[in-house]
Amino acid sequence: MKLTPIIRYYKKNTTVKIKDISALDDIKWKTDLSSDNNDYTFSFVPKQDIKEDGSVGIKIDFEAWSVDNYVLMPAAVYNGNRFKTFKMDYPPLIMVKEAYDVNMPPHQNDVPRLNIDPGNSKIQLLAGDMSTPCIAIFFKDKKESLFVFGPEQVSGFECGYEIEESQDRKSAFLTVMAPGVRSGLKYWGMKMETESKDRGRTFTLGETISLPLGIYIDKCENIEDFMPFLFSTERYIIKGKL
Repeated sequence: MKLTPIIRYYKKNTTVKIKDISALDDIKWKTDLSSDNNDYTFSFVPKQDIKEDGSVGIKIDFEAWSVDNYVLMPAAVYNGNRFKTFKMDYPPLIMVKEAYDVNMPPHQNDVPRLNIDPGNSKIQLLAGDMSTPCIAIFFKDKKESLFVFGPEQVSGFECGYEIEESQDRKSAFLTVMAPGVRSGLKYWGMKMETESKDRGRTFTLGETISLPLGIYIDKCENIEDFMPFLFSTERYIIKGKL
């Protein structure tokens, strides 16, 4: 698993540039990683004042991806929320005739989700959208689980948690960003139709932005083994490590 430190630059909530800043000779940033078992701390230090709005974070790539992978973001996303969708106002009562078919597959409201249909497939949440700031994946084919826990805030800015699939669904990546910026539309009022007002931040020469992560990889036979691990590791959060 490769952990890549990145910086994103924004115009309002739109990403205009993404840069890998792991290189030792990067002219604007110095990065460092310290680790202790499952605990990782990534440090970002600007070598000059950064006047463009941006956010720093960690990217994890998955080259052999499958839509069968189970994506969990506690209290917000289950199985990637990869279901057929109805757009409904509050209260979300399904009034269309298809809802009365006893053989209808699972449907949901217009929530952040990985796309069950062709096209863009991305989930962007802020830490406070979840009960625990975490992205977890059960890799069904490999019988393996990955849990990435992170902080709610870094330097007073709320963090963002994202997962995005390629158009062909054969690769994907997740990111934890500080601060979090939901590009384009955000979930509000039961729909994904509200313009995000999230913004990046500027950075000052010499300041240190520390991003702690708890990363757990383990063998996992099935979804029944996958779910309890979340609750066992929530003690990690309670202890104040993140």
